[in-house]
Amino acid sequence: MPTNGDMGRSGPLRQSGVDPAIYGGVRRIFTGVDAVMAADAVRRDTSNREKWPYMHVYPPVNSEPVHRINSVVTPDTVANVGAVLATVIVLEYQVPSGFRFYLRGLIQTYEGGNFVPGQALWTIDRNTPVGVPNFQAQKEQGLVAIPQRVGSFSPWTVDEFARAYEFEPLDIVRSKATNVGLGVGDPNYFSTAFLGYLVPDVGTR
Repeated sequence: MPTNGDMGRSGPLRQSGVDPAIYGGVRRIFTGVDAVMAADAVRRDTSNREKWPYMHVYPPVNSEPVHRINSVVTPDTVANVGAVLATVIVLEYQVPSGFRFYLRGLIQTYEGGNFVPGQALWTIDRNTPVGVPNFQAQKEQGLVAIPQRVGSFSPWTVDEFARAYEFEPLDIVRSKATNVGLGVGDPNYFSTAFLGYLVPDVGTR
């Protein structure tokens, strides 16, 4: 390793430096004792990845759990206000800098009365605000315009994916629901849970 503490490599490994949970993701070049600690942190992350090659299925030992839940009242219906205004962001989660987020399980449901498939549509996407064009926008394959509730909060039932969905550092993951034919406002609610884990982004690709 060079004496100035530089990792001696280009790409994500040099830019990320070390685990941001330890160093705050601020310093990029280390010297002396800090350089030794930085090198050790990178070595541990790399070693963990080599020991844990199936991150999309099993969280590695250096992962951090993510457990986010939110509820919002239902908006007006598509027939009354159009698709854009009838769509609401139920849950929004931004991936921290220096980490990748693996979405392993999901709950998306409606509380407030009887539900018939098609009365609401749920979508998971990244970097896509409602009604605002964004060149980074991307809908997640298999999670677009779902006409049925997924999982349950009572009894607790999670829809677990055979392979986790992976999100980049700083991606904004959103669960959106469109009211096609449900009641409007309180006591009608859309609820979503994101269940997964964060893994340090140290040359993961």
